[in-house]
Formats: sequence, structure tokens, C-alpha cells
Amino acid sequence: MRHYSTALKNAGYDVTVLDTSNEKPKQYPGVSVKQFYIPPDFSGRKEAIIRFLTKPYNGFSMVNAQVDGNKFMMELIEQKWGELSALLATPYDLIVIDDIPCVHCAVISSVLNRIHGSKVVLFSTTKPLDYNMILLGLTKSIAISPYIFTVMPRNSDDIMDFRKFKDRISNIKLWVYEIYGFLMTDEASTISSANYLGLPAFQWSSFYQKIGLSVIESIDYNIWPIPTLPMIKHTGIHCERPNFSKIPQDLKVFIEDPASKGTIYIAFGSYIDFTYAPEHLIEALVNGVQRLSEYRVVVSVKINGTKIAKQPYVRYVEWSPQIEILSHPKTKAFLTHGGLKSIKESICAKVPIVIMPLFAEQSANAQLVGKARIGRILNKFTVNEHVFAEEIKTAAKDPVYKKNIVKMHDLWTERPISQLDEVPHPDFSGQLKINTNVGCVEMQKNAVGGAYEA
Repeated sequence: MRHYSTALKNAGYDVTVLDTSNEKPKQYPGVSVKQFYIPPDFSGRKEAIIRFLTKPYNGFSMVNAQVDGNKFMMELIEQKWGELSALLATPYDLIVIDDIPCVHCAVISSVLNRIHGSKVVLFSTTKPLDYNMILLGLTKSIAISPYIFTVMPRNSDDIMDFRKFKDRISNIKLWVYEIYGFLMTDEASTISSANYLGLPAFQWSSFYQKIGLSVIESIDYNIWPIPTLPMIKHTGIHCERPNFSKIPQDLKVFIEDPASKGTIYIAFGSYIDFTYAPEHLIEALVNGVQRLSEYRVVVSVKINGTKIAKQPYVRYVEWSPQIEILSHPKTKAFLTHGGLKSIKESICAKVPIVIMPLFAEQSANAQLVGKARIGRILNKFTVNEHVFAEEIKTAAKDPVYKKNIVKMHDLWTERPISQLDEVPHPDFSGQLKINTNVGCVEMQKNAVGGAYEA
């Protein structure tokens, strides 16, 4: 949501972001940030990481997500009532919220809509849930694009083909699980926090009638065309300029080693800790990078240091400037868990991808990578050090992947106006004007969430 908030500010709107996720609030250029931080319960975090590394992730418990979201909203009411009251008294003209299942986003925006008539924009930071689309009035075939939490590909050739009956059935099964989770939820009692703020019995269907615009970050509609509506806008196609001064000097020297055939960059995000990975995954990573001696390998992965074999061509780092390393002309391939942000940054840098999905929508992103032929796919259950190294070498050396990702980048950037310049001007019958007061409410990113086994 950072780019969208900044685009609204640059378009002349007065923007405030409500940050509920970070102990140290994020900074947005020219944007006011309000912080309602409540330290999350990390008691289940280790178990969640182990589950993501070792179990299939084929869905998301909508019931549990709403229960957890309601619990967080109750904590806001109990612990941040003074700040919350001041927020609800502010006459925001427009509220931008994370999509389902962000309960506190929906409850807060419902109160602001009721008191001040605030308009509501729904912002999907990734591929939206099908239930969202149904509530927005967009019913589409469930057998034309991979479900958001689709089954993990077995390898680079295991790409869904919706001409095949088994792939359609697989999609339908997961879709039914999602819809069943919503339909079987007693929303009025599950989202009880709404009652404490004077709202009637909460229902998602009623809430969605307040939404005037849906902004979507996902980019898979370029690969699997789907129907749309005028009220749905896409903002995922944009690139951030690298600032190469962010690369530490010692890392810069390592990357630019003239004896190297190029740089392989490996990163699995800030959440996953490979210390808890099964032995075969640790061996695939630690031993696999030792098979890449002709390259310089930058590994930005949390892992127990005692498991790391020291090699002059491998550099393990706790943090690295990802955009800048990907954009460096020496970088040849990027191994990632496949979050949407990483996929987009790789496309912007025109660097072929090797994706090893772990949880959430990452398997759907792997399907995108395979379908567009912009990279290779690793399976976390079957990968070994040989497959690990060979798939990375293939992505780095085979010109087809470089050609395809350059083509995708060029299709993104060859536009008369960027998507970020299109969406800051929501049309609500002319009721919004420049200097409109806009509030952005983000979902609590520290929530553990839930997975289930196939």
C-alpha cells in the first residue's frame, strides 16, 4: 500500500496511514502516519514457520482469520480507546483498506462511513479472494485461472492447464473450501467488536455495498485473462528506481568480482527462518550454493550459522537492498519464496526467477512464473542440492527466460500513463476533490494466519 498512499499524496490528497503492524512505524514520503501498535502474540510463530516449511499450504481458514481479526479489534478498543476515538471523530472523505479478512479495517471504515459518510476503497495487496469478487458483483468462472491458494507445482513443467479436467476439479475443490468457510461463519457473533462501536450485526455482504472502488496489486491477469468491472483498477504494474548507493561497499566489491560469471541472489523474506527447516531443505540450500562456484552468491536468509559452510564465492547476509542487488547488471537469477513483491521486483529488474513457494499465494505466483516462462520452479518437498543448483543455473544461462522477462518488463513500462497515475483519482460522482482527507488502514502483518493440510 506504500506506493498507492504516496501516489495519492502526490496527486494532492491529504493522506494519513494507520500502522498497526510495526513497533517502529513505517515512513511514507509526505504522508502522516498514526501508530496503533499492540505487540502481537508470537507464541505460535515458530510452529507456523515449521508448518510453512514442512506442510502443504492449500488454503486459508477464513473462520480462524476472522476470529483472530476480531480479537485484534477488541484489543484496539480496550488498549487504544483514546487514539481510536480521535481517529473515528476525524471526517475522512475516503478510506483505503486492506481486503478480507482485515476485520479491524472493515469495522473502523464502517464506523467512519456511518458517522461521516466516508467513501471506502478496497485495496488487495495480492490476488484477491474469490469471495471478494462475488461480493463486488463479479462472478467469474472458477476454472480459468489458478486459485489464490492453489496446489504447489511439483516442478517447472507442472503448470495448470484448464483444458484438463483434473486441473479444473483441483481449482473447484479449493474454491468450495473458501466459500464454505465464509458461509459457515456466523459473522454477527464472530465479528462482535462491531457491536462495541454501535454498529448493527456485521455482515460482509452489507459492508461490501459501501465499497466504491477495488484496487488490486496482483499481476496475473496479464497471464490468465479474467473479466473485470469499471470499479476494479489494477496498480501492480509499476517499478521503483534503484539507488545503488544502498549496496554496502564490501558487498559491491563481492558482486562485481571480474572472475564471476554473474550474481545469484537468494532471499526468502523476513518471516521465514531456515533454522526450523527440515534437514533436506537445509542441505539443498547450504550444499546447493556450493555447486555455484562460477558465480557470486548472495544469500539473505535467516539460518543457524553453524550449518553454513564458508566459501569465498558465497556471502550470507542478514539484510540486503533487494531492489538494488536485483537491478545490478551482474545479477543473473533470483531464488525467492515467491511473494508478489519479490516477483514484481524481479520483473522490474529483468532478472529470471527461481521460485520455491512455501505458503499463502506463492504457489499461484509459481504458476504465473511457469506459465509466462520467466523462470524455474523448485518444490520444497522434493528439492535436493543437485536440483537446487541445476535449476538456478538453467534460469541464469538459458536465454529464453531472460528474453521472456525482458518482454514482460517492456510490456509493463510501455504505457502512456502508469497504473499508479491512473488510480489516485477515484470517481465517486465528483464528490472527491484535491486536498480530500484520505485515511489508509493496513492489515496487521504480524498475524500468524492458518494453513491446513491437503
